[in-house]
This record gives sequence, structure tokens and C-alpha cells, in this order.
Amino acid sequence: GWQRGSDPQVFGNVQPDWLGGITNTFSYKGVQLSVLVDVRQGGQVYSMTKYNQMAGGMGKFTENRDNLIADGVIQQPDGKYVKSDKVLLAQDYYASQGPWTDIGEACVIDADYVALREASLSYNLGQVSLLKNSILKSAKIAIVARNLFYLYRDPQFKTMGVSPETAFNNTTAAQGVEMLSVPTTRSLGFNLSFSF
Repeated sequence: GWQRGSDPQVFGNVQPDWLGGITNTFSYKGVQLSVLVDVRQGGQVYSMTKYNQMAGGMGKFTENRDNLIADGVIQQPDGKYVKSDKVLLAQDYYASQGPWTDIGEACVIDADYVALREASLSYNLGQVSLLKNSILKSAKIAIVARNLFYLYRDPQFKTMGVSPETAFNNTTAAQGVEMLSVPTTRSLGFNLSFSF
């Protein structure tokens, strides 16, 4: 199995290289579509979800349980190293990478994501003939959806069904630790606005 190094190592940094967003709005004959894409590039997080799934063998990534060989080397009696060919039990292969040996590397995951943060579709009722003889100058109806889905996130997060954003909260001591969190909430709403 795996062997823990004697000296601590840095496997990542919670800080992103950059954050950004792009908003596009398209209009045609009173109909308006607006889309917001949110991007985080760079940074890593420690995933307690992966840690627990490795420890218990419950993760989808632990379904492969045959012919598991650790990616590493074995020291020979003469002091030389050869590539490992030792087949491990599934529990040793997965849990020994971290949960049973205090090795953190396997649970450090890239925090990059591209999210479809918001989309809205609206219609300006100002062109409807019913408004022409009313006290209203204009009216607008819209459907707004937020946190729709990820266009990209690390494949490990995708397999586990975890949002990389849950590792960034308002507690300073917990930054960069994804801790069995509830996914980002999706919402769907309707707006109706008037001007007199």
C-alpha cells in the first residue's frame, strides 16, 4: 500500500488564480434572454466527501475492485526500486491512500469550475394592445433561474455529485475544506414589473 512521507508537503492553495463572469443579453421584439456564466480558475480544496467515500468504500470511484495495483515502487533487498506489481484488496487500495494512513494527497481536488449562474427570459408587455388604454406605461414578465448547472467542474466532484463551491464559506478556519455540504441551491422564480 501507500507509505506516508516523513515531511509535510503542500498539495495546493485555496486561492484562485482568477475569478470572472460574463453576462450576455439578447433582445428581439420585446423578448429578452440574459445569461450569466461564472468562472473560477485555479486553487484546490480538500474533500471530506472523498475522504469518507474512500474510508467506507461507498464512492462510485470505488466500484472497481479487481486487480488494483498502487502507482508506486517497491524497494528490493538490494536497495533498488521496481515498479509495484502487488495486487491489493480494495479496502487497502482505497482507504490506505488517505483515511487509514493520514495521507492527504488523494483528497485534494482542483476547485476550478464554470457555472451557468443565472438565466432569465423576459417579455415586454408594452407592445400588447391591452396596455395602450391603461394607466400603465409598461409591464414586463420574466422567468429567472439561478445556479442551473456546471458547464465544467473537476471530474472527481462530478462523479461524487459535489459542488466545488461548498468549500468556500464565511468561516475563515474552514476555507478550502469541502465538508459533506449540501449542493448549491437551484431556484426558479417569476418577476412581474410595472411602471406607471
